[in-house]
Amino acid sequence: MAQSAPSYCSILAQEQGFDPIGTASPYDELILIELPLPWAYRVWESSHLPVELVEYLLDEMKNRQYRLRILFIAPDNEYCRPGLLRVLHFQRPQGAMSIFKRQEYWLPTAEMPALVQAICADPTQLSPWEGYRQPVADAIRDLMVCTHGAVDVVCAKFGFPAYKLLRTQYANDANDANDHNANSSLRVWRVSHFGGHICAPTLISFPDGRAWAYIGAEQAPQLVLKDGTPQELYANYRGWAALSHPFAQVVEREVWMREGWAWWDCQVEAEIVAIDEQAGEQIGEQIGEKARPAWGEVHLHYLRPDGRQGRYEARVEMSHTLDLLGSTKNETTRPFAQYHVTALAHLPQNAPVAHLEGILA
Repeated sequence: MAQSAPSYCSILAQEQGFDPIGTASPYDELILIELPLPWAYRVWESSHLPVELVEYLLDEMKNRQYRLRILFIAPDNEYCRPGLLRVLHFQRPQGAMSIFKRQEYWLPTAEMPALVQAICADPTQLSPWEGYRQPVADAIRDLMVCTHGAVDVVCAKFGFPAYKLLRTQYANDANDANDHNANSSLRVWRVSHFGGHICAPTLISFPDGRAWAYIGAEQAPQLVLKDGTPQELYANYRGWAALSHPFAQVVEREVWMREGWAWWDCQVEAEIVAIDEQAGEQIGEQIGEKARPAWGEVHLHYLRPDGRQGRYEARVEMSHTLDLLGSTKNETTRPFAQYHVTALAHLPQNAPVAHLEGILA
């Protein structure tokens, strides 16, 4: 008897109409380190990683009051320099923002642990490594595609083809990517798992800090070239890593749909005004899972490049839940809450408080 095909978690999620918005991991700091393949299921157990560094970083991520994440990228022969290892550091600015601050280093492998520890200790005190720092223009964009198949097979089965597509058809030549005076360049990397197998093929984009789901040949030109309208990527957007609450990510997508690509140039900050935790606990009991807020109210404050400012006020509500496999390795499903914006109002600077405008039928 022929063996049945595996139930890939990301395929089942798409078949049931899973909306990935609100699943982007928020970051205050993200450090990416070149690490040769293969990667272990627990990437920290991979070879080429000093045990002392692993212990230090695991303690740092556990004890930090803010969101620090360490990921690993596979070396790329066209991007790399012989004998040097790359470390990328992205940091969320305080307050309203549009992109993450980026620092990039090329240094001897033996000096990498000391640099990473120094970044964690105080990123303002890195003068000993100044000679290794590389000037990188904000226009240079890094796309990191999860291909970490040891965590979930979908990340290799669907992630690697997505990586190859983006790397071969959309990434700039190595000389262009290393030209710090270039107006626009794209680098594409294989990255270790950062969450969301059910969104495979999934990727994150920096310095803008946005996360994406189900990216294939149809979505690639829209994502890379901004070819078309944001509406064409509505079902592929996981959210913005600059926003810490899923509700804020849900609202930001609706605002992006209204504003268009120019929204990405705005300085934005989110404010969670209210959340109905009690109703969320009741819903959690009904579906046998942890509490999920039933609704919330969010304000997004913005500042446009031309100096105009204002805010969007929105209400987010749980619409339904979907029973999905959280991973291809799982044998049983669990409920995933789905949220949508039920009301949205735009208030330019000095405008009076407005009634929320219903946006859904």
